[in-house]
Amino acid sequence: MEAKGGAHERASRAVAAEMRARGIRLQAYNTEESADDIDAVRQALGEARWSLWGRSYGSHLALATARRHPEQVERMVLIGPEGPDHTWKLPSRTDTVLQRIAERAGAPEMLAQLREATTRLARAPLRLDVPDPATGRSVGLVMGALDLQWVIAQVIGDPRALATLPAAAREMAAGDFRRIGPLALLLRRQAGVGSAMKHMMDLSSDASAERRARIEREAAGAVLGDAMNWPGRHLHGAWQAQPLAEAFRQPVAVPVPTLLLAGDLDARTPVENAREIAAALPRAHLVVVENAAHQFDVFGNPQMRGLLRRFLRGEGDLPTHVTLPPLRFEGLPPAQP
Repeated sequence: MEAKGGAHERASRAVAAEMRARGIRLQAYNTEESADDIDAVRQALGEARWSLWGRSYGSHLALATARRHPEQVERMVLIGPEGPDHTWKLPSRTDTVLQRIAERAGAPEMLAQLREATTRLARAPLRLDVPDPATGRSVGLVMGALDLQWVIAQVIGDPRALATLPAAAREMAAGDFRRIGPLALLLRRQAGVGSAMKHMMDLSSDASAERRARIEREAAGAVLGDAMNWPGRHLHGAWQAQPLAEAFRQPVAVPVPTLLLAGDLDARTPVENAREIAAALPRAHLVVVENAAHQFDVFGNPQMRGLLRRFLRGEGDLPTHVTLPPLRFEGLPPAQP
């Protein structure tokens, strides 16, 4: 797999040119335009005010909507929140969550093992014979360091994948990549140009100059490098995306009652995101959801349902923490609450 944009950049450039030739105005895909579309829907429905619910990028959009149309927003519920300057991920925060996962699994050596595995692949990419998930036949796959980092970055939000990560790290540090090989093959086959809208939305939200510089500094020493942002962050030129004005990336400070739910094992939208968002919102309440990755069940847990009900009814006495059942890490002792 190529570093930076590589083949993704070349393919994206060709797709963007073809779409523009068809008259598609790609620059219209940005979060401010979408925020105004949301308010247009409110008006069309005849609602004077309404509550916004957003998860991951949806929270990024909800915050933009509340800033542009504060008088029309009753309440906000933001899950796995992404603030105005959180589109591109900080490698150091990913490392912090990986370390937390390692400690929760009782595998403090996990980060060192992942570093050892990526260093091994950086020195000499490995050729694997991988069973094809579709046919069962053996397929040759050459895996480099970026392949491994990107696979982990793609699956790290899924608690099922997290449950296998400490055991996989131990195996890979010993030179055994058989567990990760089929997943790398599957994800590589699914990889493509992707959604033009998603690329344009992310690239127009972009990051402040300070955050971009911090990502560059941190990526060199981080376990996953800059794989959490790959390849999107490197595709500005390919999509000819223009970032929104710098004011867009400033904290949102509207006085809208806001509930933030952030998983403490979430490496995509880490708890630190939620704390930064909450610090700017004068009526925010943050709940840390322990043992939750980026994907977690909001409605299947009675405690969570009760929390949402009380907030939406305007009742007080909300907790600061909710604890989900601990992950059971494969090949290791069960995690302790």
